[in-house]
Amino acid sequence: MLMFALHLFAFPEWLADGSTFVSLPLCTKTAAYFIGKFGGICIGMFMFLTGYGMYYSYQKGNSFRISIRKAVNFLLKYWILLFTFFLPIQALMGRTDFNPSKWVQELFGIYTSIVGFAWYVRFYTLTMLTLPLLINMIRKKTVYSVIFAIVPFQCIALLLRILSTKIVFHNTGAIAAEYFKYISVVLLGYCFAKFELFDKWNKLLQKYHLNSIFTCIIGIVILFILRVKLYDETNIYLPNMDIAYVPILVFCIIKIVNHTKMNPILKCLEIIGNNSMNLWFLQSVFFFETKNLQWIVYLPQISVLVLMWNIVILLPISEIYNMIYKKLRIL
Repeated sequence: MLMFALHLFAFPEWLADGSTFVSLPLCTKTAAYFIGKFGGICIGMFMFLTGYGMYYSYQKGNSFRISIRKAVNFLLKYWILLFTFFLPIQALMGRTDFNPSKWVQELFGIYTSIVGFAWYVRFYTLTMLTLPLLINMIRKKTVYSVIFAIVPFQCIALLLRILSTKIVFHNTGAIAAEYFKYISVVLLGYCFAKFELFDKWNKLLQKYHLNSIFTCIIGIVILFILRVKLYDETNIYLPNMDIAYVPILVFCIIKIVNHTKMNPILKCLEIIGNNSMNLWFLQSVFFFETKNLQWIVYLPQISVLVLMWNIVILLPISEIYNMIYKKLRIL
């Protein structure tokens, strides 16, 4: 849901002529805009949960083999979407140019003219190839491991951001900067799983009698304000603050879900979560090179309805592709 809000409401410059939505005015902007800006934290959540899940995956066998298998399966899913969904739409819209070099790059998310949000393909692939090496530096000491997960990579990311103001980065430099910005969040997720830090946080809240849904709601409100109002992404000297925000948000969401009895709503959110990667890619059909399809998703015009309509359109398509993956045994 955060991802949908980010793409739909946080970038007015992405809207095509005639694509409009109505939302409550708030601080010279709109409520939808601020929710969309906060939704950018979903990227860090993807990274964090990737690292968290990989810790448990690596307990089942050789980390290199597991990483390679996951990378291959991920790429196969992306390629199926690319060739059977995006390419036919591009062809129907008259875009049939073919550049072999760009096509090879498109397959790995290095060049993203067809699937605009496919930059995550290159990051995930690179992460799977390097993570088995990086985790060797995560030892028994929690503090040292967390420091290793954050400090060296954020320092390199800072250096690359400073260099980008002095020289023009080509694609390789931009990909490197992207990798070092986010790999810390992946490693932090791995540390949280390895050292069971969520359980320790839970015990700490219980000790001080703060283990309630109210505490978690207050925590999310504070995170919202910090990320939307105080976090300036244009400040090159500021580290990736999602390193701090994401674990707290994930913890609060888990606590709220565990205490909530609204099963139908939770079931819907679970289905959306299981389709999140497909939906991330599929949503790009309404932007970038195929922007003239955008009017479809903004038909309801009211921001809340636009968000729901987006899910109604894309979720069945995603489920169809999940059935295809299952038939092909791509898990």
